Parts: sequence; C-alpha cells; structure tokens
Amino acid sequence: MPETAADGTWGGNPLVTAPLAGNVTAEPIPRTAFVADGRAPHLPDLSNAEIPAAVADLRPADFGRGVHAVTATPDGTVVTVETARFGTERFVVLPEDPGGGRPGRTEVSAGTGPHVIRLAPRLAPDVVARVLLHEISDTLQKRAAAEQGTMRRFLNALDPGYDACASARYNEHAYLSRRWRATTSDEERARLRHEIEAVARDLAARGQAAPPPPWITVPPQAPVLDVWERMRRLSNPSGWEPPDDEDETVPAPKDPAQRQMRNV
Repeated sequence: MPETAADGTWGGNPLVTAPLAGNVTAEPIPRTAFVADGRAPHLPDLSNAEIPAAVADLRPADFGRGVHAVTATPDGTVVTVETARFGTERFVVLPEDPGGGRPGRTEVSAGTGPHVIRLAPRLAPDVVARVLLHEISDTLQKRAAAEQGTMRRFLNALDPGYDACASARYNEHAYLSRRWRATTSDEERARLRHEIEAVARDLAARGQAAPPPPWITVPPQAPVLDVWERMRRLSNPSGWEPPDDEDETVPAPKDPAQRQMRNV
C-alpha cells in the first residue's frame, strides 16, 4: 500500500489523492494464461498503450448486472466504469509489480477518488482484459460489501463458504465463454476451453458451482406454472384435459338421453 507523498497525493501519483479502503488481488491460476509472467520473452513490458484495446475487448455484461459502460482514456492511464449502484468509478492503471507473484492488485479508494490497479509488467497481452475484469469486479464487490456492513458480516456467519473473489471468477467464466462462442478457430476454442475448465476448478475449490461451459447445450427449463394452473392440475387427478373450445370439465356423452339424465 503506497504512502502519502509530501505533495499530499497518494503514493506520489497526482491522479490518486484519496485514502484507501483496502486491497483486492487477482490470484494466479497455475498452468493457465492467468499468471503474472506469461508474456513472451521477446516482448517489452506491459505499457499503458495496451490498455485501451484490452478495455475494448470487455462488455458491460461481462461484469454481471449493474455495469452500464466501461471505457479507457486514449493514453490508457484511466479506466472509467459506469455503474447503477455507485455511479462513475475511476481506476488508475499502473503497469507495476503488484507483489506476491500476482497478475494484479487494486488499492480500493475509501472516498470518491480513483482506485489504483497495478498490473504485472509481464502479463501476456491476451490476458490483460481478463485481469482488468477481475480487478474491477473485485473492487465493485468490495464496495458493495462495505455498504452492507453488519449485514454482510451476518451473512458471512450464516455462510462460512462465502468467497468475495468468487464473483470475479464467475465474471471471468462469462467473459471466456463469450469469447469461446465468438471464435470459429478450433485452436482458439481449445485454448479458451482450457482456461474455462481451469476457472471452473478454481470455483469448485472455493466451494462454488461453476456455470455450464459454453460447449454444453443446457436443455430448456420447464415453464413455471402460475398458482391457478397448479391448483387446476391438482384438482384434476384424472389427467384429462378438455379441448381448448370446450368449457365442460368432463367429456359430454354422445347419447342425448344420457345428457338429459346428467343434467337432472
């Protein structure tokens, strides 16, 4: 966590002036692209020039509900997220070592100032968007938990398996699944499948059930009956269904005499 500089800025960065509410981190997933040192040796370190393209690869739906837009400044130094709950959230992006061999770490602002995302300089280019997604998702989750306060602690006591990082992993799963559906390359699909399966294993290790992968067709769910339809079916144990143009609840007899007897 940075110290307050002599000029009053936070960590000496003129864009960062607010105290912090804590940190969130992106933990690596071994033997996947989601690691801090996956960049090819011949490539220079990550720079802010790569951030706009990475942000352009993200969609609001990748963050789940409540995010309306995600944009980056042309120089890639600031990412802006428009949310339903918190309004505009700004993230300063620094290609600096997050520490601990992690792909990323974010210092969460306690006030209205920007959050600070530190991205590992040796991140592979095609994983930058995913790490940004993870860090922003984690930050929004931490903001929500801070607002809930005592209620969140109560829910944690009821559900000891609650894992704040799981929501970011779910968003990664959605992002990777969207990309899997969008590509027609067998090689790219195989690569993405490896990443999706690794995220699913990570969720399982956290005690969470992963969504179905995109290559599995989930059968449509049976329609949910309204209360009146359920009551009608329960009151009709014979299972006989009248034709749509019939109002009677039992078949009408063919013999008119029988019909008269029934109506007596």
